[in-house]
Amino acid sequence: VRKDNWINLNGEWNFAFDDSDTGLKERWNKKEQKGKFDKKIVVPFCFQSKLSGIEDTSFHDIVWYRKEFAVPEEFMNGRVLLNFGAVDYSCAVYLNGESIGTHEGGYIGFT
Repeated sequence: VRKDNWINLNGEWNFAFDDSDTGLKERWNKKEQKGKFDKKIVVPFCFQSKLSGIEDTSFHDIVWYRKEFAVPEEFMNGRVLLNFGAVDYSCAVYLNGESIGTHEGGYIGFT
């Protein structure tokens, strides 16, 4: 990752708890389902943290994050990487509603 050519996606994201594990079945990864995200979270903080804006310390096995962003014009002719500094423990990543990968591992970054 070149440091002179990147966008920081930290900040406010849409967020939802999926305690009933219905997000995949209800296709929360699709753009038209944005109403399912009833909370805002400040990334890079976990939802248990006061700094996240949520500060919910109860157990939630499945949570969803959603972020809309525009890729700058100067990035369009090159390879664009999406890098996560840390995820605990397992995640599925969607871009424009399509699955682009999964990851497992406690607090390990991945691209």
